[in-house]
Amino acid sequence: MSTNKAPYIGENSPLNQITTYFSALQSSAEEYLFVVDLNSKVILLSDNFMKDFDFPSNIVDDFDNLIMPFIYHDDREIFEEAMKDIWAEETGTTVKCEFRLLHSNGDYGWVSLSMTIGADEFNEQPSILCGVIKRLDEISRADYVTGLLKRNVFYNDLQKDLDNPHSHGAVVVIALDNFNTITETYGHKFGDGALRQIAQNITNVLPPDIRLYKLDGYSFGLFMPEAMPEELEIIFASVQLCMREIRNVEDTIYCTASAGAAFYPTDAKDVTTLMRYAEVALEIARQKGRDQISFFEKDTYDRWRYDIGMQNVMQNCIARGCEDFFLCYQPQVDAGRGGSPALVRPRRQYCCTYAIYSYA
Repeated sequence: MSTNKAPYIGENSPLNQITTYFSALQSSAEEYLFVVDLNSKVILLSDNFMKDFDFPSNIVDDFDNLIMPFIYHDDREIFEEAMKDIWAEETGTTVKCEFRLLHSNGDYGWVSLSMTIGADEFNEQPSILCGVIKRLDEISRADYVTGLLKRNVFYNDLQKDLDNPHSHGAVVVIALDNFNTITETYGHKFGDGALRQIAQNITNVLPPDIRLYKLDGYSFGLFMPEAMPEELEIIFASVQLCMREIRNVEDTIYCTASAGAAFYPTDAKDVTTLMRYAEVALEIARQKGRDQISFFEKDTYDRWRYDIGMQNVMQNCIARGCEDFFLCYQPQVDAGRGGSPALVRPRRQYCCTYAIYSYA
Protein backbone atom coordinates (compact mmCIF):
# COMPACT_ATOMS: atom_id res chain seq x y z
CA MET A 1 0.00 0.00 0.00
CA SER A 2 1.26 3.47 -0.82
CA THR A 3 1.33 6.33 1.67
CA ASN A 4 1.87 10.05 1.36
CA LYS A 5 5.43 9.54 2.57
CA ALA A 6 7.95 8.51 -0.08
CA PRO A 7 9.67 5.15 0.46
CA TYR A 8 13.16 5.23 1.93
CA ILE A 9 16.18 4.36 -0.22
CA GLY A 10 18.57 2.39 1.92
CA GLU A 11 22.27 3.20 2.10
CA ASN A 12 23.19 -0.05 0.38
CA SER A 13 20.55 0.27 -2.31
CA PRO A 14 21.93 0.32 -5.88
CA LEU A 15 19.66 3.32 -6.45
CA ASN A 16 21.99 5.42 -4.33
CA GLN A 17 24.90 4.51 -6.56
CA ILE A 18 23.16 5.60 -9.78
CA THR A 19 21.25 8.68 -8.59
CA THR A 20 23.75 11.12 -10.07
CA TYR A 21 23.82 9.34 -13.42
CA PHE A 22 20.04 8.96 -13.43
CA SER A 23 19.55 12.70 -12.89
CA ALA A 24 21.90 13.54 -15.75
CA LEU A 25 20.24 11.03 -18.06
CA GLN A 26 16.66 12.13 -17.42
CA SER A 27 17.51 15.77 -18.09
CA SER A 28 18.38 14.94 -21.70
CA ALA A 29 15.74 12.25 -22.38
CA GLU A 30 12.14 12.68 -23.50
CA GLU A 31 11.28 9.09 -22.59
CA TYR A 32 9.87 8.05 -19.21
CA LEU A 33 12.58 6.34 -17.17
CA PHE A 34 12.40 4.19 -14.04
CA VAL A 35 14.80 2.07 -12.00
CA VAL A 36 13.80 -0.62 -9.50
CA ASP A 37 15.79 -1.94 -6.54
CA LEU A 38 14.99 -5.64 -6.84
CA ASN A 39 15.64 -6.26 -3.14
CA SER A 40 13.51 -3.52 -1.59
CA LYS A 41 11.19 -3.05 -4.61
CA VAL A 42 11.66 0.72 -4.27
CA ILE A 43 11.33 2.50 -7.64
CA LEU A 44 13.03 5.70 -8.78
CA LEU A 45 11.08 7.60 -11.47
CA SER A 46 12.19 10.34 -13.85
CA ASP A 47 10.81 13.80 -13.15
CA ASN A 48 8.67 13.86 -16.31
CA PHE A 49 7.06 10.60 -15.17
CA MET A 50 6.07 12.16 -11.86
CA LYS A 51 4.88 15.39 -13.50
CA ASP A 52 2.84 13.97 -16.41
CA PHE A 53 1.09 11.32 -14.32
CA ASP A 54 0.78 13.33 -11.12
CA PHE A 55 2.56 10.72 -9.00
CA PRO A 56 3.08 11.70 -5.35
CA SER A 57 6.88 11.43 -5.54
CA ASN A 58 9.65 10.26 -7.85
CA ILE A 59 10.36 7.50 -5.32
CA VAL A 60 7.52 4.98 -5.02
CA ASP A 61 6.97 1.38 -4.00
CA ASP A 62 3.75 0.57 -5.88
CA PHE A 63 4.55 1.50 -9.48
CA ASP A 64 2.19 -1.10 -10.98
CA ASN A 65 -0.82 0.22 -9.09
CA LEU A 66 0.06 3.83 -9.82
CA ILE A 67 0.39 3.44 -13.58
CA MET A 68 -2.40 0.91 -14.14
CA PRO A 69 -5.26 3.49 -14.23
CA PHE A 70 -3.45 5.29 -17.06
CA ILE A 71 -3.20 2.16 -19.24
CA TYR A 72 -6.02 1.53 -21.69
CA HIS A 73 -8.27 -1.14 -20.15
CA ASP A 74 -7.90 -3.61 -23.03
CA ASP A 75 -4.10 -3.40 -22.78
CA ARG A 76 -3.65 -3.82 -19.03
CA GLU A 77 -3.17 -7.56 -19.37
CA ILE A 78 -0.27 -6.90 -21.76
CA PHE A 79 1.45 -4.78 -19.11
CA GLU A 80 0.75 -7.29 -16.34
CA GLU A 81 2.20 -10.16 -18.39
CA ALA A 82 5.33 -8.15 -19.16
CA MET A 83 5.88 -7.42 -15.47
CA LYS A 84 5.39 -11.09 -14.59
CA ASP A 85 7.87 -12.09 -17.26
CA ILE A 86 10.58 -9.68 -16.13
CA TRP A 87 10.32 -10.68 -12.46
CA ALA A 88 10.86 -14.30 -13.45
CA GLU A 89 13.94 -13.63 -15.58
CA GLU A 90 17.65 -13.46 -14.82
CA THR A 91 20.40 -10.88 -15.30
CA GLY A 92 20.75 -9.47 -18.79
CA THR A 93 17.22 -10.33 -19.84
CA THR A 94 15.17 -7.72 -21.71
CA VAL A 95 11.37 -7.76 -21.92
CA LYS A 96 9.47 -5.52 -24.35
CA CYS A 97 5.80 -4.81 -25.01
CA GLU A 98 3.51 -2.16 -26.48
CA PHE A 99 0.28 -0.75 -25.06
CA ARG A 100 -1.84 2.40 -25.03
CA LEU A 101 -1.23 4.96 -22.34
CA LEU A 102 -3.25 8.04 -21.38
CA HIS A 103 -1.16 11.10 -22.19
CA SER A 104 -1.32 14.48 -20.51
CA ASN A 105 -3.44 15.86 -23.39
CA GLY A 106 -6.25 13.46 -22.48
CA ASP A 107 -5.79 11.07 -25.41
CA TYR A 108 -4.57 7.49 -25.43
CA GLY A 109 -1.42 6.86 -27.46
CA TRP A 110 0.74 3.83 -28.15
CA VAL A 111 3.93 3.46 -26.12
CA SER A 112 6.69 0.88 -26.02
CA LEU A 113 8.01 -0.47 -22.73
CA SER A 114 11.49 -1.98 -22.55
CA MET A 115 12.90 -3.42 -19.30
CA THR A 116 16.31 -4.96 -18.56
CA ILE A 117 17.67 -6.63 -15.40
CA GLY A 118 21.17 -5.78 -14.21
CA ALA A 119 23.44 -7.58 -11.71
CA ASP A 120 25.14 -6.36 -8.57
CA GLU A 121 28.73 -5.11 -8.38
CA PHE A 122 30.01 -8.68 -8.31
CA ASN A 123 27.88 -9.59 -11.34
CA GLU A 124 26.36 -12.46 -9.42
CA GLN A 125 22.84 -11.60 -8.32
CA PRO A 126 20.12 -9.57 -10.08
CA SER A 127 19.92 -6.29 -8.21
CA ILE A 128 18.40 -3.63 -10.43
CA LEU A 129 15.73 -3.29 -13.10
CA CYS A 130 15.93 -0.45 -15.63
CA GLY A 131 12.91 0.54 -17.72
CA VAL A 132 12.13 2.97 -20.54
CA ILE A 133 8.67 3.95 -21.81
CA LYS A 134 8.75 5.65 -25.21
CA ARG A 135 5.85 7.28 -27.01
CA LEU A 136 5.53 5.64 -30.41
CA ASP A 137 3.88 8.63 -32.06
CA GLU A 138 7.09 10.55 -31.45
CA ILE A 139 9.00 8.16 -33.69
CA SER A 140 6.35 8.16 -36.44
CA ARG A 141 4.97 4.72 -35.67
CA ALA A 142 1.57 5.87 -34.47
CA ASP A 143 -1.01 8.16 -36.04
CA TYR A 144 -1.23 11.40 -34.08
CA VAL A 145 -5.03 11.72 -34.48
CA THR A 146 -6.26 8.22 -33.66
CA GLY A 147 -3.28 6.89 -31.72
CA LEU A 148 -3.37 3.74 -33.86
CA LEU A 149 -0.19 2.23 -35.20
CA LYS A 150 0.58 3.11 -38.81
CA ARG A 151 0.84 1.19 -42.06
CA ASN A 152 4.55 0.37 -41.69
CA VAL A 153 3.92 -1.29 -38.33
CA PHE A 154 0.94 -3.12 -39.82
CA TYR A 155 3.16 -4.51 -42.56
CA ASN A 156 5.79 -5.63 -40.05
CA ASP A 157 3.28 -7.32 -37.75
CA LEU A 158 1.55 -9.04 -40.66
CA GLN A 159 4.89 -10.27 -41.97
CA LYS A 160 5.64 -11.88 -38.60
CA ASP A 161 2.40 -13.85 -38.86
CA LEU A 162 3.12 -14.82 -42.46
CA ASP A 163 6.58 -16.08 -41.45
CA ASN A 164 4.83 -18.94 -39.70
CA PRO A 165 4.40 -21.61 -42.41
CA HIS A 166 1.24 -22.89 -40.71
CA SER A 167 -0.50 -19.52 -40.37
CA HIS A 168 -3.70 -18.73 -42.23
CA GLY A 169 -6.21 -15.94 -41.95
CA ALA A 170 -7.47 -12.76 -43.58
CA VAL A 171 -6.29 -9.21 -44.25
CA VAL A 172 -9.05 -6.60 -44.09
CA VAL A 173 -9.01 -2.99 -45.27
CA ILE A 174 -11.84 -0.73 -44.02
CA ALA A 175 -12.38 2.69 -45.60
CA LEU A 176 -14.83 5.44 -44.68
CA ASP A 177 -17.06 6.21 -47.64
CA ASN A 178 -18.05 9.84 -47.23
CA PHE A 179 -15.70 11.23 -44.61
CA ASN A 180 -14.36 13.97 -46.89
CA THR A 181 -17.82 15.54 -46.91
CA ILE A 182 -17.94 15.54 -43.11
CA THR A 183 -14.53 17.21 -42.86
CA GLU A 184 -15.39 19.82 -45.50
CA THR A 185 -18.73 20.59 -43.81
CA TYR A 186 -17.69 20.75 -40.16
CA GLY A 187 -13.97 21.49 -40.36
CA HIS A 188 -10.82 19.53 -39.68
CA LYS A 189 -11.01 19.88 -35.91
CA PHE A 190 -14.37 18.15 -35.80
CA GLY A 191 -13.14 15.70 -38.43
CA ASP A 192 -10.18 14.71 -36.27
CA GLY A 193 -12.45 14.17 -33.29
CA ALA A 194 -14.88 12.12 -35.36
CA LEU A 195 -12.05 10.03 -36.81
CA ARG A 196 -10.73 9.38 -33.32
CA GLN A 197 -14.22 8.34 -32.19
CA ILE A 198 -14.67 6.01 -35.16
CA ALA A 199 -11.29 4.38 -34.56
CA GLN A 200 -12.22 3.77 -30.94
CA ASN A 201 -15.65 2.41 -31.84
CA ILE A 202 -14.21 -0.03 -34.37
CA THR A 203 -11.56 -1.15 -31.89
CA ASN A 204 -14.26 -1.82 -29.31
CA VAL A 205 -16.16 -4.26 -31.54
CA LEU A 206 -13.10 -6.23 -32.67
CA PRO A 207 -12.07 -9.42 -30.85
CA PRO A 208 -9.73 -8.60 -27.93
CA ASP A 209 -6.67 -10.10 -29.62
CA ILE A 210 -7.15 -8.24 -32.93
CA ARG A 211 -5.42 -4.88 -33.37
CA LEU A 212 -6.68 -2.07 -35.60
CA TYR A 213 -4.13 -0.05 -37.60
CA LYS A 214 -4.40 3.34 -39.29
CA LEU A 215 -3.57 3.24 -42.98
CA ASP A 216 -3.58 6.11 -45.47
CA GLY A 217 -6.30 8.74 -45.59
CA TYR A 218 -9.51 7.56 -43.95
CA SER A 219 -8.80 3.85 -44.03
CA PHE A 220 -7.94 1.24 -41.43
CA GLY A 221 -6.39 -2.20 -41.62
CA LEU A 222 -6.34 -5.38 -39.58
CA PHE A 223 -5.37 -9.00 -40.01
CA MET A 224 -7.21 -11.84 -38.35
CA PRO A 225 -5.52 -15.25 -38.04
CA GLU A 226 -7.69 -18.31 -38.69
CA ALA A 227 -10.54 -16.12 -39.94
CA MET A 228 -13.41 -17.42 -42.04
CA PRO A 229 -15.61 -15.32 -44.37
CA GLU A 230 -18.61 -15.78 -42.06
CA GLU A 231 -16.66 -14.37 -39.12
CA LEU A 232 -15.58 -11.33 -41.10
CA GLU A 233 -19.16 -10.66 -42.16
CA ILE A 234 -20.30 -10.73 -38.53
CA ILE A 235 -17.48 -8.41 -37.44
CA PHE A 236 -18.14 -6.00 -40.30
CA ALA A 237 -21.84 -5.91 -39.39
CA SER A 238 -20.77 -4.76 -35.92
CA VAL A 239 -18.49 -2.15 -37.50
CA GLN A 240 -21.41 -0.83 -39.54
CA LEU A 241 -23.57 -0.48 -36.44
CA CYS A 242 -20.93 1.16 -34.27
CA MET A 243 -20.26 4.00 -36.69
CA ARG A 244 -23.73 4.81 -38.00
CA GLU A 245 -23.87 8.09 -36.14
CA ILE A 246 -21.22 10.64 -35.27
CA ARG A 247 -22.65 13.31 -33.05
CA ASN A 248 -21.63 16.89 -32.49
CA VAL A 249 -23.48 19.61 -30.62
CA GLU A 250 -26.08 20.44 -33.25
CA ASP A 251 -26.31 17.65 -35.79
CA THR A 252 -26.20 13.91 -36.27
CA ILE A 253 -23.64 12.95 -38.92
CA TYR A 254 -24.04 9.69 -40.77
CA CYS A 255 -20.99 7.87 -42.03
CA THR A 256 -20.66 4.49 -43.72
CA ALA A 257 -17.73 2.22 -44.44
CA SER A 258 -16.77 -0.31 -47.08
CA ALA A 259 -14.33 -3.16 -46.62
CA GLY A 260 -12.28 -5.57 -48.70
CA ALA A 261 -10.65 -8.79 -47.55
CA ALA A 262 -8.08 -11.23 -48.92
CA PHE A 263 -7.17 -14.57 -47.37
CA TYR A 264 -3.73 -16.02 -46.79
CA PRO A 265 -2.22 -18.25 -47.98
CA THR A 266 -5.13 -19.02 -50.37
CA ASP A 267 -5.10 -15.70 -52.24
CA ALA A 268 -1.47 -14.73 -51.63
CA LYS A 269 1.45 -15.41 -49.31
CA ASP A 270 3.24 -12.05 -49.17
CA VAL A 271 2.28 -8.73 -47.57
CA THR A 272 2.37 -6.60 -50.72
CA THR A 273 0.11 -8.86 -52.77
CA LEU A 274 -2.32 -9.43 -49.91
CA MET A 275 -2.72 -5.71 -49.38
CA ARG A 276 -3.24 -5.10 -53.10
CA TYR A 277 -5.88 -7.82 -53.27
CA ALA A 278 -7.66 -6.50 -50.16
CA GLU A 279 -7.68 -2.97 -51.58
CA VAL A 280 -9.04 -4.25 -54.90
CA ALA A 281 -11.80 -6.06 -53.01
CA LEU A 282 -12.51 -2.77 -51.21
CA GLU A 283 -12.81 -0.95 -54.53
CA ILE A 284 -15.22 -3.60 -55.81
CA ALA A 285 -17.33 -3.22 -52.65
CA ARG A 286 -17.58 0.50 -53.38
CA GLN A 287 -18.51 -0.13 -56.99
CA LYS A 288 -21.34 -2.38 -55.79
CA GLY A 289 -22.86 0.47 -53.80
CA ARG A 290 -20.63 0.91 -50.72
CA ASP A 291 -21.47 0.13 -47.09
CA GLN A 292 -20.58 -3.55 -47.55
CA ILE A 293 -17.68 -5.99 -47.45
CA SER A 294 -16.30 -7.77 -50.49
CA PHE A 295 -13.92 -10.75 -50.64
CA PHE A 296 -11.16 -11.09 -53.19
CA GLU A 297 -11.96 -13.30 -56.18
CA LYS A 298 -9.46 -14.00 -58.95
CA ASP A 299 -12.01 -13.81 -61.79
CA THR A 300 -13.38 -10.50 -60.54
CA TYR A 301 -9.84 -9.20 -60.12
CA ASP A 302 -8.93 -10.15 -63.71
CA ARG A 303 -12.00 -8.35 -65.06
CA TRP A 304 -11.19 -5.32 -62.92
CA ARG A 305 -7.63 -5.24 -64.25
CA TYR A 306 -8.90 -5.53 -67.82
CA ASP A 307 -11.30 -2.62 -67.34
CA ILE A 308 -8.58 -0.47 -65.79
CA GLY A 309 -6.22 -1.40 -68.61
CA MET A 310 -8.76 -0.48 -71.29
CA GLN A 311 -9.43 2.87 -69.62
CA ASN A 312 -5.72 3.66 -69.67
CA VAL A 313 -5.41 2.62 -73.33
CA MET A 314 -8.35 4.81 -74.36
CA GLN A 315 -7.08 7.81 -72.41
CA ASN A 316 -3.66 7.49 -74.03
CA CYS A 317 -5.27 7.24 -77.45
CA ILE A 318 -7.34 10.38 -76.81
CA ALA A 319 -4.20 12.21 -75.66
CA ARG A 320 -2.60 11.33 -79.03
CA GLY A 321 -5.51 12.80 -80.96
CA CYS A 322 -7.54 9.57 -81.22
CA GLU A 323 -5.08 8.25 -83.81
CA ASP A 324 -5.86 4.64 -82.92
CA PHE A 325 -9.65 5.00 -83.16
CA PHE A 326 -11.73 4.19 -86.21
CA LEU A 327 -15.44 4.01 -87.06
CA CYS A 328 -17.31 0.83 -87.87
CA TYR A 329 -20.73 1.17 -89.50
CA GLN A 330 -23.26 -1.56 -88.74
CA PRO A 331 -26.63 -1.74 -90.53
CA GLN A 332 -29.64 -2.48 -88.37
CA VAL A 333 -31.72 -5.39 -89.67
CA ASP A 334 -34.94 -7.08 -88.58
CA ALA A 335 -34.14 -10.65 -87.54
CA GLY A 336 -37.83 -11.50 -87.66
CA ARG A 337 -37.96 -10.70 -91.38
CA GLY A 338 -35.09 -12.99 -92.25
CA GLY A 339 -32.45 -10.34 -92.09
CA SER A 340 -34.31 -7.76 -94.14
CA PRO A 341 -33.44 -4.17 -93.47
CA ALA A 342 -35.33 -2.72 -90.52
CA LEU A 343 -37.67 0.16 -91.33
CA VAL A 344 -36.59 2.38 -88.49
CA ARG A 345 -37.49 5.72 -89.96
CA PRO A 346 -39.96 6.70 -92.69
CA ARG A 347 -38.62 6.71 -96.26
CA ARG A 348 -35.41 4.94 -95.16
CA GLN A 349 -34.66 1.27 -95.52
CA TYR A 350 -31.35 1.38 -93.57
CA CYS A 351 -30.31 3.05 -90.39
CA CYS A 352 -26.68 2.79 -89.39
CA THR A 353 -25.08 2.94 -85.95
CA TYR A 354 -21.39 3.32 -85.26
CA ALA A 355 -19.04 2.03 -82.63
CA ILE A 356 -15.59 3.15 -81.60
CA TYR A 357 -12.91 0.52 -81.33
CA SER A 358 -9.36 0.86 -80.19
CA TYR A 359 -6.59 -1.58 -81.10
CA ALA A 360 -9.05 -3.96 -82.76
